[in-house]
Amino acid sequence: MHVKLDGTLHPIDLNQITQPLMEFLESEGITRIDGISLSLQAWRGDVRTQIVNPDARIVSLTIPAEAIVSRGIPSKFALPKHLQLRDRPAELDQDGFAMFWGRDD
Repeated sequence: MHVKLDGTLHPIDLNQITQPLMEFLESEGITRIDGISLSLQAWRGDVRTQIVNPDARIVSLTIPAEAIVSRGIPSKFALPKHLQLRDRPAELDQDGFAMFWGRDD
């Protein structure tokens, strides 16, 4: 199943979309969801951000959702110490191979 959210949102607004979506799926008899993937472009003002490793390569953040839910308490997220949220360097606009080398998304 593919679900695409169009438009620009503030981070706080995402719950307003996902909560009714989950309620809809539940009303349709869906009892389990596996492998959720969220692909987004996150901005600080006018600058796009990226999650990178110590080698400045783009990486995915994996969140142990099942473990978090099983605890039954709200969680606060933080990046693992080896990852960094950086502003996307402007010079990547001129580097056609940056995506190939894992330097841009």
